[in-house]
Amino acid sequence: MGPDEIDAIGEIASDGLPCRVSAWCRANEADVDASLRAGVSHVNISSPMSRLQIGVKLGVDVDGAAERVRRVVGYAISRGLSVALGGEDSSRADPRDIGKISRAAAQEGATRFRFADTLGLLDPFGAMSRSSACGKKRTCQ
Repeated sequence: MGPDEIDAIGEIASDGLPCRVSAWCRANEADVDASLRAGVSHVNISSPMSRLQIGVKLGVDVDGAAERVRRVVGYAISRGLSVALGGEDSSRADPRDIGKISRAAAQEGATRFRFADTLGLLDPFGAMSRSSACGKKRTCQ
């Protein structure tokens, strides 16, 4: 975020709205710090879930992505923010990889996970089936 975005989000966050104002962050401490400057109390930390995007965007493997998520979620929690993890490209990811990364976030205190179908591969029934399977097998939690 740049200064204009931080100011705009700050104005929204301080407006007394009857809802929680959240900032979207990449999986890095600088984005968390920008969210704190904006005055929000909740962040959605986004991380790629598919091995393709993990390699391209983060330059690491699944274990490296899980460790990065663990570090950044812990950083945000230690600064008093509530945290959700956004799973970019979840529909192309191996459920075991989603599980590893989302468990790392949960162990640090993240309370929600967003399963993102980045490329629109799933129809509503396919999305329901994937998320239901994750819950039953506990592979995505």
